[in-house]
Amino acid sequence: MLGSTDIFIKDIAHAVGYEDSLAFSKMFRNATGYSPSAYRKHKTGSSENK
Repeated sequence: MLGSTDIFIKDIAHAVGYEDSLAFSKMFRNATGYSPSAYRKHKTGSSENK
């Protein structure tokens, strides 16, 4: 979802079961090495990484 939509990160967090978007962001960073916003930029081809 992060790499293919413009849905707000807080809405994605809620859609996958997190009521707290900060908790989702921490889990996501631990799992991928990227913050959700950095991952989105990376997947959409932006020059900004991590």
